[in-house]
Amino acid sequence: MTLENLIQIWAPKLHITEGSGIVGAAILRAIAAVESSSGLRALASKHENAYCYGGRYHNEALKVLSRTWGCSAHESWGPWQIMYITAVEHGYVGDPAFLRNAEMSIGHVINVLNRRVMDKFADETPRDIFDAWNSGNPRDANIPEEYIAKAT
Repeated sequence: MTLENLIQIWAPKLHITEGSGIVGAAILRAIAAVESSSGLRALASKHENAYCYGGRYHNEALKVLSRTWGCSAHESWGPWQIMYITAVEHGYVGDPAFLRNAEMSIGHVINVLNRRVMDKFADETPRDIFDAWNSGNPRDANIPEEYIAKAT
């Protein structure tokens, strides 16, 4: 199935506030464009140093996952470059490399976006969504302006 087909199928599952003007498919396309050149680099994982051994976000859960998956536990995967640890925190069980497959990862992407933004705010904006995807939380002190500008 093509990336665009998956986006069309899954975008309606985003819990976007009615009347917000946000187009779910456009959000998913924008994240994929920034993260993997619209899927062209989807097979390349990205090692996330801050989540690696000794990194500022390396925690007990990552230590446990690293025993099985090594550095793959510290990487992001697929068209949306979903972090393995993030997918696990939102219900994924399995080999990190399987997240390269857009059909495997998109449900987790939707789940993460809903939990981090759409289910928390009744007035979500694309800026909130892109902020949450890149930094983990919208509307906090950590605002990835460059990422938000690229996605927008």
